[in-house]
Amino acid sequence: MDTIKEIVNLLLMQGNFGKPGAGACPVRGHSNVQGDRTFGIWEKPKEDFLQALDAEFGIVSPREEGHDSTHTMYAMAEGNVDVFVSLGGNLAMANSDTAIMEDGLKNTGLTVHISTKPNRSHVTHGKTSIILPTLGRSDRDDKHPGGRQFLSVENSMSVVSSTQGSSSPSRTTCCPSRRSLRGWPRPSSRMTPTMRSTGRPWQTTTTSSVTTPRV
Repeated sequence: MDTIKEIVNLLLMQGNFGKPGAGACPVRGHSNVQGDRTFGIWEKPKEDFLQALDAEFGIVSPREEGHDSTHTMYAMAEGNVDVFVSLGGNLAMANSDTAIMEDGLKNTGLTVHISTKPNRSHVTHGKTSIILPTLGRSDRDDKHPGGRQFLSVENSMSVVSSTQGSSSPSRTTCCPSRRSLRGWPRPSSRMTPTMRSTGRPWQTTTTSSVTTPRV
């Protein structure tokens, strides 16, 4: 934050605000940063957002604060995470301390990875591990009941646009059942009803779910 303030101060001193072609450019690390905030994916959501979410979907959202990726690492190492769900990414290599992160993953009861390709996190897994293969961004997702699907992407100028994959999954994804693969929202959205059907107290399970860059 201090660095950003000093950059903005320098731009102000140079008169690089309030005119065309001037101003600061927020270059993000990857498009998940924008997507997380757009959809309200945050470990400390505000009450007004939770109330709006509840009203829209007819649910009661948890009010307990969650973990960011760094606090997830320590919670895992301390044995305080029962289930970890990774929406892509390679948390073992992307986090700040690889050794603690890998020990934490191994200390977790269940790790679930929704992934387009193998990575290090798949082999430093929890006591029980599930890998759910999914379509990549470049793959054509045309088996959805609602028709061909699209994704949103963001460039370095924070411009968000839609994109559709054009490659055949059979040529780009290594999986025995690759012709039946779906985009990652499909397995994600089916987790809750599946857990409910088991009759287990899944509401009290300590779960951490993060999205990280692919490394």
